Amino acid sequence: MSEQELLKKMFQEYFGVASTEIKNLKGDGSDRTLYRLVGNGQTAIGVYGKNRKENEAFISFSETFFAHKINVPQIYLVDLERHVYLEEDLGDETLFTWLEKKRQEKQEFDSEIIAKYKEILAILPLIQITAGQHINYGLCYQHIEFAHESMLWDMHYFKWNFLNLFYKEEIDNERLEEDFNKLAGFLLEAEKDFFVYRDFQSRNIMLKNGTPYFIDYQSGRRGALQYDLASLLYDAKAKIPEEIRAELLDYYLSEVNKIKSVDQEKFKKYFYGFVLIRIMQALGAYGFLGLVKNKPHFLKSIPLAIENLNLIERKLSFLTNMPSLKEIIAKICQLNSWDQAMPENRDFLVRIFSFGFKKSDRPIDETENNGGFVFDCRGLVNPFWEKDLEKLTGLDEAVKNYLDAKERVQNFLNHVYELIDLSINSYQTRGYTDLMVSFGCTGGAHRSVYCAEKLASYLKEKGIKVKVQHLSLKNNL
Repeated sequence: MSEQELLKKMFQEYFGVASTEIKNLKGDGSDRTLYRLVGNGQTAIGVYGKNRKENEAFISFSETFFAHKINVPQIYLVDLERHVYLEEDLGDETLFTWLEKKRQEKQEFDSEIIAKYKEILAILPLIQITAGQHINYGLCYQHIEFAHESMLWDMHYFKWNFLNLFYKEEIDNERLEEDFNKLAGFLLEAEKDFFVYRDFQSRNIMLKNGTPYFIDYQSGRRGALQYDLASLLYDAKAKIPEEIRAELLDYYLSEVNKIKSVDQEKFKKYFYGFVLIRIMQALGAYGFLGLVKNKPHFLKSIPLAIENLNLIERKLSFLTNMPSLKEIIAKICQLNSWDQAMPENRDFLVRIFSFGFKKSDRPIDETENNGGFVFDCRGLVNPFWEKDLEKLTGLDEAVKNYLDAKERVQNFLNHVYELIDLSINSYQTRGYTDLMVSFGCTGGAHRSVYCAEKLASYLKEKGIKVKVQHLSLKNNL
């Protein structure tokens, strides 16, 4: 049963009416697939996501926020085993689309917009502090804390997906690594026992009948208050004027102090460090999504993020002790021709082989990569022992249907997909252009051929270029 069929069934179960329409919604940076289901005046959002831990985090955090009367989508039904859930439909208007419309009408960041931001900033401390005390941090699916490890991950993400792809200057990696560690050490001096939403920005705040609702907090973890505030106020496309950012910063601190006493000067001491790491992470994300994931509209945000970097550069006095990072930030701020920094697009190729262990047809990597995977399919059920399938191959529909129906085979493939996704993302961010994946079974005709074809189809749907060779079948021709 496909995810669409599963979601239609859940819609029928929850609302008692059939879904007469299901529409795929445009995703942003997420790998999840979203659908809008409609039927007899009822509407819901269906979500399909292969990462079970991510789903568990989102559902648990949603329940906690909902219990504390924070506006998040109500979760209707969940099927974690099949990676789907049904949730409340909040409509299509985000803070970002609302802001764009208002600014087109008035061409300024006026009192109405400022009031909306203050409404949101009054809720943020409730998410971070009040509800944050009750979050099950054991379900955080990436990191439990925004601490040294995850800070370095963000900085390396910036290095791999922005500096390595766009920045043409020679980088002293050893010195830069030292400065990354110094920056992480500085930020860790801030109090960090709160819920960090992680991506608290205008596209993740919905406006339902004008009321703010919050989505996409599944990457949340424990950390410092400053990070989410930095994410919202220095959201690249929002273009909040600097004097209004200062006003909103003070307003947020007044709201925080209604719940918890915070030293404002100490808070601001670390705030611009978190603004810096957030901009670095955003630049990495724009590079990764724009070039690696081939979503070019994300590249349009890079000049805006660099503009934000220019605005805060003079406030980064702590960089005095981090000379390599300070020099790189200064040179990025001096970029005056963004088009000249754009790298050449290079295709990434996954070469997929099937072979027979019995026939010694193991593939040889003829590239300079010398890496990749060899998956042993001999632990899977063998169609060879079925009389009707013995003389067929993994290219034949009868064999495909036979293996499609085997749960163990599908579980095996899901693990393969997860590993290959991980490697492709990592390879691409490091500038590699080739990955080799091989599947072996006894004779190289059934299971290995089937798995190679399934992986090829999976990657083609994601826009990845593939080349498939069936070595044992070739030898039989």
